[in-house]
Amino acid sequence: MDLRSLAAFRIALAAVVVSDSVVALTNAEAFYSDTGVLPRTALAEQWGGQMMWSLHALSGSLTWQVVLIVMQLMAAVSLLAGHRTRVATLVCWALVASLDARNPMINNGADSMIRLLLFWSVFLPLGARWSLDARRDAKQGGSGAPHPGSTLVSLPAACLLLQVAFVYWFSVAFKNHGVWWSEGTALRQVLELDSLARPAAVWLREYPAACRALTHFTVILEILGPVVAFLPVWRAGCRFIAVLAMVGLHAGIAICLDIGAFPWVMMAAWLAFLPSEFWRRFIRDKHVNIPKNENIRCDYHVGKRDIVFGFVLNGFCVFSLSMVFLWNLRGTNFAFWEKVFPRWANPAAMVFRLDQYWTMFAPTPLMEDGWFVLRAGLSDGSEVDLLRDGAPVSWDKPALASAAYKDARWQKYQTNLWMTIHQVHRMPYGDYVARRWNDSHGGLSQVVAWQLWFVREMTQPDGTRGKPEPILMAQREGHRQTPPPATSASPEQPFRE
Repeated sequence: MDLRSLAAFRIALAAVVVSDSVVALTNAEAFYSDTGVLPRTALAEQWGGQMMWSLHALSGSLTWQVVLIVMQLMAAVSLLAGHRTRVATLVCWALVASLDARNPMINNGADSMIRLLLFWSVFLPLGARWSLDARRDAKQGGSGAPHPGSTLVSLPAACLLLQVAFVYWFSVAFKNHGVWWSEGTALRQVLELDSLARPAAVWLREYPAACRALTHFTVILEILGPVVAFLPVWRAGCRFIAVLAMVGLHAGIAICLDIGAFPWVMMAAWLAFLPSEFWRRFIRDKHVNIPKNENIRCDYHVGKRDIVFGFVLNGFCVFSLSMVFLWNLRGTNFAFWEKVFPRWANPAAMVFRLDQYWTMFAPTPLMEDGWFVLRAGLSDGSEVDLLRDGAPVSWDKPALASAAYKDARWQKYQTNLWMTIHQVHRMPYGDYVARRWNDSHGGLSQVVAWQLWFVREMTQPDGTRGKPEPILMAQREGHRQTPPPATSASPEQPFRE
């Protein structure tokens, strides 16, 4: 692993964490405080037995959440600049893992990947190049500083690269349905999900043949991309081709789908694969003359003076990588592989938050999609949709459903609300939105009753859509919580007095 590639990876990963921290700040009250949609009591009831630790759950106050998120933001900026890099990396990992555990309802693949990349990065010299740490060491004339053109050869570096590869290989293991292989309709089904689709997806899904070809190409690339990156022959060329192909794949995903930071964090991860030859060809160091064939083997963690420390560190990395592999393997067939990795071994992985699950629209993409309507009755007798800034209630499909969400966190949260396993969170969500409305509106504009609806729209593999069906998910009338009726309710039915 070239140190410049590691530095580029550090900068890109830190930029993603900075962006994610800013988004978390805007949602601090809604998602992380006790006055939001998931108080700590509700968190403990549903996820208390999953052994996820969270500093954010030590207090439910908004101030505590803001303090921790600002600390995460500051650590990410420090990581970006390469200042006290190892400490900044460790702090980022701890706070990101803590934040993820505070509200599992809003997590997606990006959160798992950020957390895992930060974990492995703790053991790597991220600040060896293009950092304030490197500049400080150079000014101090540190003889122990690595040569600018040296290559890192270490077990933690291999673990980081394998972690990236596991994402794709185990994702393919879940893609065992015909929609990914013989039928080739998976990509089009994904693009038909209006809650995720960007304008490019709306355009692309009109070409079934292209979608079928891209479906097969995606699966093949997920298998072969990491394999090519590890080939020992024509190493530099293979790695560059693999990086170009995988970054292109995720750039295409980002253009078509609004799935949060996942494409960006994966593109950042692939920067670590860039070979030394890439930097020699495209980046000229004015201050250092780097021999063309230089390949200095160095390991910044197995120090010559401390063999015991190096042995313990490498042993821990082997243990952690084993946990990662077994966790992923068990997920492909839980009943079978649980004999190899039983449930009682979960704490060994959970304490370091090595848990992960790379389904990625597998085994089949969702066939049902839709949009939400939060119909509210005001004290003046009028009705508004609280999710549309108080616009009149409309059951028509939004022009671009994915644009109706504030950000990817809200998209993920509302999608999870539709799942039966999370139906207990529907009432707190409706109450939170109504309370926010009442806090900013006075007089006769107070919410006195509300109904949370999901307008479901089924999509067939050939792209045909069924008739939208409004489904009542939760409702409150005055101070009474009233469950949805056993029979289908009508959106036109007035609120009861």
